[in-house]
Amino acid sequence: MIETKNLTKVFETGRFSFKSLRMEKVRKVAVDNISFTVEEGEIFGFLGPNGAGKTTTIKMLCGVLTPTAGTAIISGLDIRKDPIGAKFQIGFMPEKPGFYNNRKGPDLLSYYGEFFGMTGPQRKARVEELIHLVGLSDAVDTNVGNYSFGMRKRLALAQALMHDPNVLILDEPTGGLDPIATHEFRKLILKMSKQGKTVLLSSHILPEVEQVCKRVGILYQGRLLGVDRIPNLMKRIDSSTTIEVTIWADNITDEQIESLSGLKEVVEIKRYALGIEIKCLNTPNVTALINKRLVDMDVNVRQLTTSQPDLEDIFLKLIKDQDPQKGNGGLTGRTGGKKTGGRARERPKMGRTGSGGQK
Repeated sequence: MIETKNLTKVFETGRFSFKSLRMEKVRKVAVDNISFTVEEGEIFGFLGPNGAGKTTTIKMLCGVLTPTAGTAIISGLDIRKDPIGAKFQIGFMPEKPGFYNNRKGPDLLSYYGEFFGMTGPQRKARVEELIHLVGLSDAVDTNVGNYSFGMRKRLALAQALMHDPNVLILDEPTGGLDPIATHEFRKLILKMSKQGKTVLLSSHILPEVEQVCKRVGILYQGRLLGVDRIPNLMKRIDSSTTIEVTIWADNITDEQIESLSGLKEVVEIKRYALGIEIKCLNTPNVTALINKRLVDMDVNVRQLTTSQPDLEDIFLKLIKDQDPQKGNGGLTGRTGGKKTGGRARERPKMGRTGSGGQK
């Protein structure tokens, strides 16, 4: 498991002040007193825009950076008191893996295994297992310099798993991958969780996180805005967000639209060729209320679809509450909200789209 307690990192740099004509210290709080726990076998989503402090937190968890205050516990070992022991518990996959390009994948994995005291037979058996697991069996005689980006990502995951760690820390594992590779990576991550490994998945691709994580932590400007299961976070925004109800119906009159507008939950109504779209407050039973009003007016409803808040909505709401000037935050959300009973209507895209683009 992973447990952070009041984890803080402050960077101090110097700059020359032309006003005082001397060097002055500048303090930047990159990670501000964060605490969270990732249970054994859990896949925990660590979310935030670029510059939120995700990478700094990961570096502290891996022992690359020393916390200014607080600490982290990795599988029962304090990263400050026993950094070597804690590192042996961690498998880390960076966003942009770097390898010796003139070596073959199996040779590199065997080389990395030596750092963990694995014997020759142990390394050979483990390399064969991992090469098959990550789908690189056809590239065992290929130098890494000739690997595609997706193949390098696969090798990076195999490297993280080489010493069979209890904890996996994955930094943007699907960033830059095509949809097929993304799907395969998702299956591998879920498989690792079922084997009892604790997984911290850092990402800003919201749909990917939503598909594999039950709990998430949202980091913004070094502070944790929320840590909880996604449904529980959803409850915090339900009453203050709007949803869209699309109604396909025959011959809705202006008088009927005006009657719907009289409902206090209705924010806006737009007419389309086949019906109307209603923006309304996400209050309990709002869809049933609208449907009842339509039935009472003898409107022939052919189909009624409702969008539902998703992880993007949670993020945007928490960011807006924290900083009203920041409506976006640079994360990638899905291009349409979840809908029941019909296809999602596309809405404006944010940041990178999907999982195919590289930062």
